[in-house]
Amino acid sequence: MPLLEVVTRCYRRPQMLLRNILSLQRQSVSDWEQTFLVDDVGMGVGASYKRLAHHAPVGEWLWILDDDDECIYDDLVFMVHSIALEQPQTQVIMVRMDHGAELGILPDEHVWGNGPVHGHIGCSAYIVRRDVWQRHAHAFSGGHYASDFDFINEVWMEHPHVFWLDVVASATQAGRMMGVPE
Repeated sequence: MPLLEVVTRCYRRPQMLLRNILSLQRQSVSDWEQTFLVDDVGMGVGASYKRLAHHAPVGEWLWILDDDDECIYDDLVFMVHSIALEQPQTQVIMVRMDHGAELGILPDEHVWGNGPVHGHIGCSAYIVRRDVWQRHAHAFSGGHYASDFDFINEVWMEHPHVFWLDVVASATQAGRMMGVPE
């Protein structure tokens, strides 16, 4: 079982997906596996969240990194390993994501350290332990654009042990794509 499973939702973005995959291959530690949830027909963002609700995890920790995003922190897997080893009570690791000129870095300074706020967090801002994913994955099943918030908000209601890793771990490749192909 890999330490980190990177779950990547894909929809007709072959060049972006390649860049996504290559960005992960720069990791300083190779204890990760990428799972692809491919949409060949244009089911939409909401339907992709419903698929996440039924995804059976293969990793000890899960991180969502969509095909139009890339990992920009080459020590992410190393840090997840260190945190899991040194602080085994940790259930959620929060990181930051560069959402481009439109939204900037999220979670922003107003919510960093305080928990999720709708519109101030993205799905690549949290890495969750497998058991947390399994307990709360149903929260993705609302099937709307903000189902990523529904998930992490429900996780937060459980008062998880959170490690705030203050790094920008990922970035959009071309701003928010809103579910459109290349």
